[in-house]
Amino acid sequence: MKHSLKIAGSVAAGLSAAALICAPLAAASPEDAFVGALTEQGVTWPGATPDNMVAAGKGVCQDWASGATFEQEVASLTSNLSPDDAAFLIGAATGAFCPEYESKVS
Repeated sequence: MKHSLKIAGSVAAGLSAAALICAPLAAASPEDAFVGALTEQGVTWPGATPDNMVAAGKGVCQDWASGATFEQEVASLTSNLSPDDAAFLIGAATGAFCPEYESKVS
């Protein structure tokens, strides 16, 4: 239970970061805002580049569209990320690229 609450906090932080970054930087692309949020939070993995960060984020949206659960999303990312970093990435990606799926992370 304690771990679930901690991950929920990471998701909320990711959603908030995406919202805060996107709002004042309306001229910035969602991709730039997403990469900025991950960079600011220190979410990275070996070989991470802005392009594959964006691909991972957009992949979250594809997974949501295919019916993935939050737990499946976290599990799919924890080979390269801690559960907290995976949750942050999921929240930030959902906020930046597919806010219609925010109910999956809240």
